[in-house]
Amino acid sequence: MESNKTNALAITSLVLGILAIIIPLIGILIGIVAVIIGIKSLNQLKVSTKKGKGLAIAGIVCGGGGPFIQLIFLLIIGVISFFNTPQ
Repeated sequence: MESNKTNALAITSLVLGILAIIIPLIGILIGIVAVIIGIKSLNQLKVSTKKGKGLAIAGIVCGGGGPFIQLIFLLIIGVISFFNTPQ
């Protein structure tokens, strides 16, 4: 009966990974947490019969990509504002 359940940490990792993409600035910290929880979930899934490996991987990808996307976005905004300041 346990094999039908999904690992709660995998779900949490995915939700936090999605939030890391959506929420500006704080999403950077949320993304780091999502990656850590996703890795922990994958380690738990190796020794259990629960489902959720794909969710954990997606959480790691979103959690790692979200902060990267936000940092690039902030860099672009900084460069644009630097060149648009009146002299």
